[in-house]
Amino acid sequence: MDLVFVNTTEYVPKNTDWNEIVGAQAIVNLLIGETVTLKGEFVRNHTFCPQTPVLPKLTFCDIDHDKDGENEILLLDGVSAVYTVDGDLDFDIKLYNYGTLNSPGLPSFSNPVPLDYTTASIQTPIPGRTSRKYVASSGGKFGIKATSQMFGHGCDNPSDPNQLTNVTCPTASAVTVDQAKRCFMVEFSNTSEFFVKFKIRTDGPPHVVQEYGRNFAMSGTSNYFVDEDNYSCFTAAPTAAPTGAPTAAPTAAPTATPTRFTMNPENERKPDRANNDTYEIVEVLDDYTEVHIDKYGVESVKLVRGVEAVGHCNATVWWLHVPKTGTSFHKSAAICKWSPHRTHATHQNVPMNAHDELLSTVVTILRHPAERLLSAYYYIQKNPGCCGPDWGWKWGTPHRVKKKIAKGVPASDTVGKFFGCQTNMITGQAGCMAGEDIPRARIQEAKRRLNKFLFVGLMDHWALSVCLYNYVTTNERLIHTSQLRNNRPTYGAHNSAYNRTEVPKDHADDEVYAAAVERFHRDIAKHNITEHTCPIVG
Repeated sequence: MDLVFVNTTEYVPKNTDWNEIVGAQAIVNLLIGETVTLKGEFVRNHTFCPQTPVLPKLTFCDIDHDKDGENEILLLDGVSAVYTVDGDLDFDIKLYNYGTLNSPGLPSFSNPVPLDYTTASIQTPIPGRTSRKYVASSGGKFGIKATSQMFGHGCDNPSDPNQLTNVTCPTASAVTVDQAKRCFMVEFSNTSEFFVKFKIRTDGPPHVVQEYGRNFAMSGTSNYFVDEDNYSCFTAAPTAAPTGAPTAAPTAAPTATPTRFTMNPENERKPDRANNDTYEIVEVLDDYTEVHIDKYGVESVKLVRGVEAVGHCNATVWWLHVPKTGTSFHKSAAICKWSPHRTHATHQNVPMNAHDELLSTVVTILRHPAERLLSAYYYIQKNPGCCGPDWGWKWGTPHRVKKKIAKGVPASDTVGKFFGCQTNMITGQAGCMAGEDIPRARIQEAKRRLNKFLFVGLMDHWALSVCLYNYVTTNERLIHTSQLRNNRPTYGAHNSAYNRTEVPKDHADDEVYAAAVERFHRDIAKHNITEHTCPIVG
């Protein structure tokens, strides 16, 4: 199913280049002083045939402004529920009776009628975090008006509604921003379309030509607001005739030794082969795993079938997958139940505000910084459609970098300028390829967090890392053959080892990686992980 937006009033942007998908969000740019109305419609995939999803949800974030008098305003009518943080907000919210808000697509009234509503604190999928839900006392639809009240800087903008953190921008006037306090989520009921109005105020005289614009950010359901027991789904078309009894699955040939168990069933994600047209690339890694790369270059890993494993895992894990540090580890991570804080997107930062309890579930494989950068360089060279927003680029950056790589510009002058990837993702303070200076405090925080993680492995010691992971999560020292397969190798120009001198030294990641190496050797000694104590089975 797709969500299509069409402007129903004149649209005056500052720069349409900002209208794009960034991470999990759709961005709409608008010139200061302008107003635009958009019609949103749920439609069947790749068509304009209307569909009626069950309780679909949209999240609007980054509600702030650059200066007083240029406040951002969002208006929606016809919602069935509104969700915010369970506490103080960084924007003003007003609720009105359905049809009385100055709303597109409905009669316009100069004096909207305030809504009689009730609120409740609800538990979200994030343990210990609640949100505030607003519904009309009548149980019907209503309207919402949200107006920004706080200043915002570009560096405090979220890119994923499921990774809302506290951000302090490196400017003298910046204050710490709780991104969740500048977001809200709406829910619809029994509708295939809705209208949303974006407006930016101006205190300048009418004849002044505006030079600046603001961006409105919207996305789907956010785990920071949704009820833990409430999931969006779609009503399927009825079958023309009753389906027959399912065919029994063939019995697999017996293995030489008993297979003790398969992956945790909650982690299995069967690829939707009937809808693979929603992906630009489907890369089959092996009998177990596919990597789907959508048209924006965002990767997601799909398990085709369960992975034979080495023991029973009772742990819950949060897999930190830094780009080019071993997608093959997904098969091992899938042995255990995944943390509810972690989506199945391939690359996801550890939340910046992660508490020690969450950190104690993180598992990761790290790589020598120079080799990771060179692997990224050659991978982009071979797969220019890869490596989208989930790599943590700043807006507009990946296109320029990929263009240079395609022209043969060396790694030192392309990916070699993006330092601190592993440091950024461990701390959640920036994206992998943010390309910004790394403050000393961030390096220290990354090292502190490493020592809290459940497991830290090294690509240079893959077999021992897998054995250590199996021991930590299942209490058994052994390795399954499927865990040793490098399903996604990336080689240099001559299929040889990387020359680490091809890229500049990464002082942030070098220091963090050294701490990871120290911890790894300490852990394998503590748990007696050696080539002799880790037999290969299967």
